[in-house]
Order: sequence, then C-alpha cells, then structure tokens
Amino acid sequence: YMTCADAGDIEGPWTGLPVVELLEASDPPADTTHVIAESGDGYRVCVELTAVMDALLAYERDGESLAPDRIRLVAPGVGSTRSVKGVSRLGAVSLAASADPSALERLDP
Repeated sequence: YMTCADAGDIEGPWTGLPVVELLEASDPPADTTHVIAESGDGYRVCVELTAVMDALLAYERDGESLAPDRIRLVAPGVGSTRSVKGVSRLGAVSLAASADPSALERLDP
C-alpha cells in the first residue's frame, strides 16, 4: 500500500510496467542517476534511480484499471507526494553529486 496525503492509505496490489524495463528500452545514459516523472498537468519529481529500481508505472490497482489520468508511479519507499499521478512522461537524467535534484522539480503546477 501507499499512504496518500489527502486520501489516507491506498492499498493494492498494484499492476503495471516495471520502470526499469521502460528505462532500459529507452537506452538511457550509462551514468543515469535520477528519473524524472511528469504528469499531464506539469507536476514533476526527480527521484533517485535506486528508489525506482522496483517501481511500477501502475495502470491497475486491486484488479481495477486506472483511468489514464490516474496512471501512477508507485515505488516502495517513495511517498505519495513523489508518486506522480497521471504520468505522461518519464526521463532518465545524469546529475552531478553536487547537483540539487529538486531544481528539476515542479511540485505546484
């Protein structure tokens, strides 16, 4: 399950495409450190690659299909505010250790 700030616990199970498979299919840079997930309304988060290794781009929850604007990035240990809903784009980026990933985010679309 995942805890949502405005809806409480959201239980699964979640079904979807493994994010790591999507990244591999897109031939990301070898030095990828983060994944940017963006919603259709411009909400954007930048999550460490290690945090999305077990993530799904979920299109079903508890056996029910999600509407396109509800397709969600779901990952163990990634809180609801970073679990983008209505994902329209995923992208791999390489950031220097000194870079601030939050500079690439847009949390108030």
